[in-house]
Formats: sequence, structure tokens, C-alpha cells
Amino acid sequence: MFPNCRYFLSRFREVGILLFGYCCAIVTAFIVSVSLMFVLAIVFVGLLPFMTGFPPEHKVGSFAIAFAGAFLGVLSGSVWLSGRDRRLASIGLTILGVGYYVARNNVLRAELPGSAFAEAAARLPLLVPLAFGGFCALLVSIFTSRGDRKADNALHRTAR
Repeated sequence: MFPNCRYFLSRFREVGILLFGYCCAIVTAFIVSVSLMFVLAIVFVGLLPFMTGFPPEHKVGSFAIAFAGAFLGVLSGSVWLSGRDRRLASIGLTILGVGYYVARNNVLRAELPGSAFAEAAARLPLLVPLAFGGFCALLVSIFTSRGDRKADNALHRTAR
């Protein structure tokens, strides 16, 4: 009856699988980032100052926590996809993460005016390490996907 019906169904399935991969990437990146930042914050702010004696407002610790959370969150989220989609997911996840951070700080400023949280949120102190961590994850996904393309090309040449 409809000769192209199978084609459209197969394309619909491919798009559905791709959208599911992007949704899984977002959820995975969020869970990994939040979990890692929580654990690292406990180590840097709780255990490490107690053992070493440096003050908890240490800037290197904050930078390391934000960078590691963004890097591993974006990298783990982009693993759900392959090739060009992985690179696009890395860019999208970085934008989503930085956007979430800026929006959260705007809410803190509006809801807690005059507090220490609002003053710290106004400066956006972790914007650079979050963006840098996402950018580094993008570079890792670019370099790892190049090896996949070369392996795929060699596999296709030997199959002929």
C-alpha cells in the first residue's frame, strides 16, 4: 500500500534511538557531575582541611572540584553516543552545564539578597573551570573518535 512506509518507520526508530541516547547523556552527565562534586567537596572542604590545616576557602580546591565535575560529567554523558553525535553532545552538555550554573546563581541572587551566597553567586566564580572542563572533555571526545573513524575505515576496506 505505502512503499516507503518501512523506510519512514526505520528512520523514525533511528531518530528515537538517537533522542534516547541524548536524554541518557543529559541524565548521566548530571548524575556524575553532582555526585563527583559532592564527594570532592566533602574531601576538599571536610577531610582535607582537617588533615592538612589549609583553610576551606582554598581556590585551587574549588577549581579542581568544578573542573573534575564538568570534565567527567560531560565525558560520561557523551559516551552514550558515537562519532559526530558524541562531539555534538559534548558541546551541548557543556552549554547545558554552564547555563544551569548561571541560572542557579541568578536564583540564589534573587531569593537570598544580601547573603553571602548571593554575593558569591554574583561573581560566578566557577564559570571558567566548568567551561574549561567541558572543553577538555570535548577535546578528548574528538581525539578518541578519530581513532574510531580510522578503525572503521580499515574495517570497511578489509571487508571489500
